[in-house]
Amino acid sequence: MELTRSITALLAWYSLAVSSVVAQHGPSERAQLARNDKRALTSWVAVNKKGDFAYPCSRSQLGVVTTAVEEAKILAQAAIDSLDSQGASSPSFERWLGPLGQGDETLVDQIRSLHYGAVISNLKGPVSGTVDSVTTGGADDERLAYSCPSSSHHICNGGTWAEMLNVDQGYTKANVLFLCPKFFKEYSHSKMISEWKKGKYKRSAGLILLHEMQHLDAVVTRGRRCLDKAYDPDPCTRLSTSDKRINAQSYAFFALDVLSKQA
Repeated sequence: MELTRSITALLAWYSLAVSSVVAQHGPSERAQLARNDKRALTSWVAVNKKGDFAYPCSRSQLGVVTTAVEEAKILAQAAIDSLDSQGASSPSFERWLGPLGQGDETLVDQIRSLHYGAVISNLKGPVSGTVDSVTTGGADDERLAYSCPSSSHHICNGGTWAEMLNVDQGYTKANVLFLCPKFFKEYSHSKMISEWKKGKYKRSAGLILLHEMQHLDAVVTRGRRCLDKAYDPDPCTRLSTSDKRINAQSYAFFALDVLSKQA
């Protein structure tokens, strides 16, 4: 749900991943991609004390997060592989992201680099340690903080799995990913894929993370920050093409769909 300077080492993989794409762009488009590269995360922390907007994550919860991060990257890589091999011509692309139209010539490159490549290069578990509060150190648009509220918290008591708060949303001045108890009780990555092949949707924590990254400016850039137009498969397929391309779950479903066909 909805509610960025790079360092060379962090973006080394990303630069290699998009090099073939950049080579096809004109100067203005290369400049835009360079600006996008600068909107990146440089630290990833977890909250370790309870307080205002601070809800500590347990060791076991952080273990789930670490695994989910890798599974989100597997999904993102599957999407990249599909886009590299088929572009927008696959049935999965049209189903979840709509057909290409006039003026959409660079759309596949944008989706590849921002909605998937940037997830692979920017999403990490709390490898930078812990903080007492999401506001520790002041405003920081290059940091992602993981926070784990209880089921009684207003963020989580409506059946929410997770919620992404950008640095410019609210007064915490931080990028905070709130992970609710339901997030830690979801199906395994393999179970999700096997059920999807049977025509059933069972979300995993990794898929939820991929969804939430679509809301984070430091990953997809503010201009491509997604909304929540629909969550379940059927409603997502019925969205207009324009709504599909701003719907966070559409990018998650595209990745899941192509991964299930590759597996």
